[in-house]
Amino acid sequence: MITFSSEKVFFCLPFPLIFRGFFLFNKSLFLWLITFWCGWVLLGEESNAYANSTDDSPKRIISMSPAITEILFELRQEHRLVGVTEFCEYPKAAKSFPNVGGILNPNIETVLTLKPDLIIHQHDSVTVEKHAKNLGIATLSLNLTTLDHILKSIKIIGKNLRVVSQAKSLSARLSKGIEYFKSRLKDRPRRRVFLIFDDSQKGMRDIYAIGKGTFLDELLTLAGGENILSPSMVLYPKVSKEYVIAQSPEVIIEINPRKEPPQKDRESSKREWQRFPTVSAVKNNEIHFIGADHLMIPGPRVLLTVKQLAMALHPDLFESTVGVSQ
Repeated sequence: MITFSSEKVFFCLPFPLIFRGFFLFNKSLFLWLITFWCGWVLLGEESNAYANSTDDSPKRIISMSPAITEILFELRQEHRLVGVTEFCEYPKAAKSFPNVGGILNPNIETVLTLKPDLIIHQHDSVTVEKHAKNLGIATLSLNLTTLDHILKSIKIIGKNLRVVSQAKSLSARLSKGIEYFKSRLKDRPRRRVFLIFDDSQKGMRDIYAIGKGTFLDELLTLAGGENILSPSMVLYPKVSKEYVIAQSPEVIIEINPRKEPPQKDRESSKREWQRFPTVSAVKNNEIHFIGADHLMIPGPRVLLTVKQLAMALHPDLFESTVGVSQ
């Protein structure tokens, strides 16, 4: 309960001195007038503050990337979404939004129907940018090619959606995870790795690898690996059997960006590799398989990919998930 001391109330309020005599004659009425006056001032200030806090941030967003969709969900801004691409499948709730096609073949009619006030896309989505410009729809272009770019993009989204604190929190959590792996592996020698797509080596004819300068190569480095491919190669080169034999990687990792490969497929692949017994990874049974839908998505689940790679390369250090939470 708030109480008033007659003398303190009188001398603290900016009233003319003439009100002192009025107060002495009618204390109850005077206190009622004070209450009314204070309430009117507070109401006026609140109204002005509300009127001046216009939120012009986007309310109807189309996400043109699985990574962007996941970031919006992590920031708890999915209520602003009105459309996503056909590849946005995580979290499950993302699949409930209208499908606007892909980055190469967006459904313009659907986009127009959804009446977006912002389209968020990756920086290399030229087709999306062109169509949005022709339609007069605002766009936000994000570079998600490296870990540093991902952290910056999260903050850019936070600024544009007026959720800066949430964006800072997510960015800080990911940065802490990155530092965890760096600290954990700083004294460990890097293991030489051949990183390939798991369905590319059937019959050992066409082996497509993940080269240096790619997003996955950066994650491999963070996980304590060293890509055996030359920097002069293209990002996703077709590699000959002779090159693999000559390089003799310590570890071979086959990745499936969709799902975990079944055991029979793993056994079949290992039998194929037995044709090259001189390769160190084959000789020491260091052939690993990683399958998950987040492997190729440069978004908030990136540390899960690093953890899986690190567990394959340094299982003695990463037998548990301590230090990594997503």
